[in-house]
Amino acid sequence: MSKLVCQMKKVHKKAVRGYQIHNQRELESKTNPDIDPSLEHLNKDFINKGPINFMEKWQGVIDKGYTSNRKIRDDAVYYNEFIIGSDRDFFSKLDQSEKDRFFQTATDFFKERYGEQNLLYSIAHYDEVRKGRSDVSVGAGAHLHLAVVPLRDGKLQGKNVFDRNELRYLQEELPKTLQLAGFDIDRGREGSKAKHIETATFKMMKSQEAEQLAKKDLEYTKQHVDLLNEQIESKTAALEKIEEIESVDYQQKRTWYGKKTSQVVVDQEDFEQLKQLAEDHAKLRVELDSAQRDNSVLSRKYDDLEKLKNRYADKNHELGLELHNYKTDLERIIEQSIASEQKRLLEETKIEIDKNRQTVLLLERTVTNKDEQISGLHEVVSLMDDEIRSKNQQIDKLKIDLENLKEAFTSYKNRMSNHIEKVVKEVVKVTRYAMMRANSEWIKKNVNDNTSSLHSSDKKTIEHRAQEIELEYAEKEQKKTNSRNNELER
Repeated sequence: MSKLVCQMKKVHKKAVRGYQIHNQRELESKTNPDIDPSLEHLNKDFINKGPINFMEKWQGVIDKGYTSNRKIRDDAVYYNEFIIGSDRDFFSKLDQSEKDRFFQTATDFFKERYGEQNLLYSIAHYDEVRKGRSDVSVGAGAHLHLAVVPLRDGKLQGKNVFDRNELRYLQEELPKTLQLAGFDIDRGREGSKAKHIETATFKMMKSQEAEQLAKKDLEYTKQHVDLLNEQIESKTAALEKIEEIESVDYQQKRTWYGKKTSQVVVDQEDFEQLKQLAEDHAKLRVELDSAQRDNSVLSRKYDDLEKLKNRYADKNHELGLELHNYKTDLERIIEQSIASEQKRLLEETKIEIDKNRQTVLLLERTVTNKDEQISGLHEVVSLMDDEIRSKNQQIDKLKIDLENLKEAFTSYKNRMSNHIEKVVKEVVKVTRYAMMRANSEWIKKNVNDNTSSLHSSDKKTIEHRAQEIELEYAEKEQKKTNSRNNELER
């Protein structure tokens, strides 16, 4: 899995212009070998519709959100810029729309976290590719420059807004947000060399800006020197013309007796011309001396600027190589990190495979033993099936015999019940008849006529009582019979 790069840079007032030049590609870079001008049209700002003035946009944010009475110091952190990206393998797998969605998701995360009103810009660079590499697609070196003005409670509080805990939160939560959006990326390593790339990039931006300013000063100075040289040539020619005037006619002045004096007599017109030429000569001499001094100063300045320009050019070349080396180091570190991660995962996978292989072998042996046991059990089951079938046949036969016994028993029980009931009735009848007869005989034999007469009158009562006794006796006999039948059924 690719790693996310998210590095922060503190931007002071004097550096804002340099960041604007670099991020919006306002000057062509001649030292960064990775920038391809033909791809500049792919670069995109996810906040602003077009190029902006960074300082003016920052001032607008301050005017709306800064409420403190204290004046903002020039050495204060005006805003924090974050560089967000990943390795070339990650972006080489994404088409342009997915790259845009990746950076749009990151921008939305920062908007929600710090407020859209506090974001200056969110510029994605797709025009940086590794020259001379055929395995890198367009935009494989993509990265995002995102600026946040650290306003809190109406004050600029960069140190408090982006403290160690907040930076750790970004390192943890931004990758999770990108993962939820469907991107296969993980948090980066702390202390990576990406910050050295940003430092080298900033140095090179400042050096490029200084070189451009030196070139402009050099051009202006050269034009000024050329103008002064023209003026000097013109004034020198005029001065030479004045010094070469020999056409004025004059007469040497004489005394009244004819002796020559040191004075001369000229025409009024010639005198006026000589007077004017003398004045022009004096002025030209002063102007010429001043121009020559200015020329001397500007020449020295021109030479100094030429040396400064060459020094900046050399410095830009060195910084370009430094930036190139840093990016190469970062790429190498990321590749090593990925390789190390892959190696670790491979070792863990090998260990897991060995454990699984041993588990599989153990399971195979267990399965083999179980198969043998199952095979033996199949034989036992087969024997038991035969025995069960035999037992079932015996049970079926016993069931038939039992049904026959039940039918025979039921028939026997019914016959016995009827027979017992008949026998009981006969016994009761005989017993009652015997009792009545014996009772009558005893009465006749042992009691007088009057008693016999009384007994005869209660004959019905005696018969009724005899029937009750008979019923009681029959019920007792029936219960005994039922009890015997139940014991036989059990």
